[in-house]
Amino acid sequence: MGALLELENVYADIGQFHILQGVSMTVPENSVTVILGRNGAGKTTTLRTIMGYVHARSGAIRFLGQSITSLPTHQIVRAGMSYLPEEGHVFANLTVEENLLLATSRRDKRVQEKLEKVFTVFPDLKDALRRHAGTLSGGQKQMLGMGCLLLSDSPLMLIDEPSKGLSPKMVEKLVEVIRMLRTSTTVLLVEQNFYLASQVGDSFTIIDDGQTVLRGTMSEFVQSEELQQRYLGLHVAEGGW
Repeated sequence: MGALLELENVYADIGQFHILQGVSMTVPENSVTVILGRNGAGKTTTLRTIMGYVHARSGAIRFLGQSITSLPTHQIVRAGMSYLPEEGHVFANLTVEENLLLATSRRDKRVQEKLEKVFTVFPDLKDALRRHAGTLSGGQKQMLGMGCLLLSDSPLMLIDEPSKGLSPKMVEKLVEVIRMLRTSTTVLLVEQNFYLASQVGDSFTIIDDGQTVLRGTMSEFVQSEELQQRYLGLHVAEGGW
């Protein structure tokens, strides 16, 4: 399994603050890689730096073997990345249907088939097709954002905290959706919900104080309560996840 995305010793600043101070990671093709870490560790900034929203001061970012370190965001998207930010990514003044159609390629002849697949996973979206996205609840907007990802053909999808604010039932639905995504694409996921991360992740990277401190397989991390406590503060015996 080759590396689809590689970060090598990436540094990035936001204003006067040095947020990333040496992030390195590899995202294998056709897998789910999870970025873990405590709040404020630099996880979201890592995704935003990959997408070009935050400029990498130094280091290298390679996608499909080509450097994207200095590319603007629109060129990175054209190269084959999709991004679902933590706060969701929907056009409030457009209907649910219009948001979904924007996520598809005009040349895609399987649009209706793909839409039905989305509606099977998220039936609430079918019931809300004519509603403006701005009128949806937070959970429904997250469903819509995930639905748009399902419709895209991007070889790499970056997803930031999809479970935030969702009910346990919806978290289980996310497990199903992310597993579905990995059958046809590659996912880089930032997630605080360790249950979700452990259910879908193939590999992990832990970021602490803007630096990569540990990488490995998710199965190894799930089996180590000591590592979970050290890097995430989880107390499994007390119901930490």
